[in-house]
Amino acid sequence: MYWGHFVDRVFHADPHPGNIFVAPGHPATMIDWSMVGRIDRPTSTSSLLISSTWR
Repeated sequence: MYWGHFVDRVFHADPHPGNIFVAPGHPATMIDWSMVGRIDRPTSTSSLLISSTWR
């Protein structure tokens, strides 16, 4: 999700538990990409700065 948000500047617009598969030893997989949004560069950059201050 971070790559999509900060590099490709897109996001999954419906991230609920039914759209995320998680299995031990495997990366999480998101499905149902019928709802997506785009993020402009200034918003992506500012949210990167905000997220880096959260600990």
